Order: sequence, then structure tokens, then C-alpha cells
Amino acid sequence: MVAIAPDSASAARLNLTIIAAILLVLTLFRLLVAARSGLVFDEGYYTFWSERLAAGYLDHPPAVAVMMAIGRFLAGDNPLGVRLVAVVMGLVLSGLIWRTGELLLGRRAALLAVLWYNVAPVAG
Repeated sequence: MVAIAPDSASAARLNLTIIAAILLVLTLFRLLVAARSGLVFDEGYYTFWSERLAAGYLDHPPAVAVMMAIGRFLAGDNPLGVRLVAVVMGLVLSGLIWRTGELLLGRRAALLAVLWYNVAPVAG
């Protein structure tokens, strides 16, 4: 019996389609949770910073405040606005993980790395 190997181009497209669908569903879920859950203490603290942008803060550099200021500008002064850029950055990081995995270890490793990152609590 001879095993027939799938066309590598069509298998790659299928993998990318699957990853894109999973990322879309996870991102929509994260946006829903971000919009419907209240802010925790740290988020309120950082939101205060985003109202008063500065070159730095006592215990953090300014990136957190800038990200929240951008999100609040785009989505409004609500929990979604506070978390919007963080959710989008998760997508950007997923793309970087995919590309790094693909270059260093191949498409299968890239697929697994992106899936593991997105199901890990750190990404949500």
C-alpha cells in the first residue's frame, strides 16, 4: 500500500485557515469578555495614568498608559476601551510567534506555538 502525501501548498492553506478561524473566535470571545467584565484594581490604576500621560511612572514605563489611552480614544471610556489594544496586541504577537516558528522550526511548530500561546492563560 502506498500512502499519498497531501499537496503541501493546500495543506499549508488549510493550516492557515484553521489558525485564522481559531484566532478569530478567540479574539471575538476576548473582546466580549473585555467589554462585559468590570475593571480590576490594576486596570483602574493604569486607566488613571492614561488620563495623564507622562514619560514614565513610579513603577512602570509609559507603554501601558499609552495603550490604554489609544484604546479609550477608539472605543470609549469603558472596559473595552481600556483593554482593546491589549487584545489586538495578542493578535499581533500571534503573528510574530507564527512567523518565528515557521522560520526556525517549520509550519507544524508554528501552528502548535500559536495554538499553545492562545490557549494559555497569559494570552487571555
